[in-house]
Amino acid sequence: MIVVSIYIIFLIAIIILHYAIYNWTNDLKLLGCKCSDTTIRDILNNMALIFLLIIPYRIVHDSDKYFSIFFYRFINMLSLIYYILIIYYIDKLNRDACHCSENWKKDYSFITTIIFLCLILFIFLCKLILLHYLK
Repeated sequence: MIVVSIYIIFLIAIIILHYAIYNWTNDLKLLGCKCSDTTIRDILNNMALIFLLIIPYRIVHDSDKYFSIFFYRFINMLSLIYYILIIYYIDKLNRDACHCSENWKKDYSFITTIIFLCLILFIFLCKLILLHYLK
């Protein structure tokens, strides 16, 4: 029961992250914010939309072996690239002092992405340690 609760909490946080990134980058386009006008903004916008569309499919077809083997690894790599791009883009906007990009979505995305990357790194290190000790 606790595992399901943790899964639901992470799922909600991830959905909010993708939704916030998608809306925030769309708002930046509509505002005509010159300091945020890069191809990374468009990439993040498209990736957020893709992840928002993949989440329901992944929930419904979680037991599908093809999805779980092939797409699981692909989505994990794509997620890692996505999180790194989010941190890079927000850091760039902060260094450039882009005032038109100030929004709660930017702060939420930055903090959540750092937390998720730390969790990914922690899980990866745990797997490496367990793999080493199981040999």
